[in-house]
Amino acid sequence: MHPGIFLSLIKQSSDEVAAISTGNIDQPITNLSSTQLCSPCMIALLQGIQSTPYSNYDAQYVQDWVTIQSRCNTGPLPTAPQPPATNMTALPGVTTSNPVNLTCLSGNHYTVQPGDDVQKIAATYGVATGTLNILNGIFPDGTNLFAGQDL
Repeated sequence: MHPGIFLSLIKQSSDEVAAISTGNIDQPITNLSSTQLCSPCMIALLQGIQSTPYSNYDAQYVQDWVTIQSRCNTGPLPTAPQPPATNMTALPGVTTSNPVNLTCLSGNHYTVQPGDDVQKIAATYGVATGTLNILNGIFPDGTNLFAGQDL
């Protein structure tokens, strides 16, 4: 497909989606008019949502997608949800501990203050950042370090 045509389809699709007024309450997608729902842009958008592991398409949406295919006479299209591309419960290369059962060997505790980061705390207390991360279940990038957290 020529890039200009693809961009035109995306613009048309986003205009159609933006024109949908459902008030302050989310409505099922199947409530759209057939003109809106069965447009080539909307079908392409829904196919993209179904085919990527980065969307929120899951088993709950399968029946709606089957209904849309029937209503729009698309013929059979894939409906299976894609496995997620990431697993936020098991980050590769990250070893976490169970801080609830840890005993602090030094007897020292620290309550994280606003603006703190792992490097700053580690330097203040003379502890390696890796040790601080592992013993407290902190991600390597520190994104799960929060003010008020007890270390």
